[in-house]
Amino acid sequence: MTYNGYAIHGFYSTIDDLKDLENTLNYINNGRRASVSIAQWYLALEAYINSIIKITLLLDDIDPEPIIQQEIQQRLSFLITKLGYDNFPVKKSGLYGRINEFRKFRNEIFHDRHVGKMIIFKNTHFSVIPQQCNQVDVMQAALLFIEVANLFRFSIPGLDLMPNISIGDSTKLHFDKLDILYESILRPIFQQVLAKWSLQTRLNLSISDLTSLKASATFKKGEVVIVSVVEQDKRYKVQPGMVPTNIGSTIYTKCLEGYHLPEGHYSGLNFILDWPDLYKSMFPMRR
Repeated sequence: MTYNGYAIHGFYSTIDDLKDLENTLNYINNGRRASVSIAQWYLALEAYINSIIKITLLLDDIDPEPIIQQEIQQRLSFLITKLGYDNFPVKKSGLYGRINEFRKFRNEIFHDRHVGKMIIFKNTHFSVIPQQCNQVDVMQAALLFIEVANLFRFSIPGLDLMPNISIGDSTKLHFDKLDILYESILRPIFQQVLAKWSLQTRLNLSISDLTSLKASATFKKGEVVIVSVVEQDKRYKVQPGMVPTNIGSTIYTKCLEGYHLPEGHYSGLNFILDWPDLYKSMFPMRR
């Protein structure tokens, strides 16, 4: 069940994006990891749906591969029907439309299919130019994953499938549910950072009205149990007392200083081999 790991990566990558905006200096930093964070939330979404499909079909000794190869909306619809739920309320909620737009937004980023036209998202608040995604897009992606995770969290009797997110420091480690840490960490960080810069968003950040389906009669209680290994193998434990270093920062700073740039220096992207030669050609642009 890989979705829990993707959700942890998405959670902490999102925090890093919010820190970028919080500590922006002379421009609005839209998150250096925004596309990566969105990718992690989408991976978590795909893996979550596929995990439940695989569990459901393998119990019936059915090969899940033909189903998990389908588009995400088809997989979601299949899962709802297979587990014996009524598909109508889910369709009426607009979830399928939101998930399809998430897929489209993700595909635009992953496959570089954008040709300059604005893309209109009617059911979500994704950016009209996906390659210029920012923290709002990251939070929208997180909210969509939480919505689906919350929908199926109790579908297997006796289990809560909502991802467990690690929280702690060098002396302690704790896990809590994603929806809880969204409310106590992600949402307040985002709201306070926006307030710091007098920014606003139309994105609805509330998750209080999300729906959870009851346990499916497809499973018997105790038939499915999730077991995880949390403690690290002794072979890979770091020896205590290691002194923190700044190898990456040191190399980066040394490289920057090697340019001997004056204060206030600014240069643009450089893809031209020889500017004077290019100017001499005076070849008119086509567009």
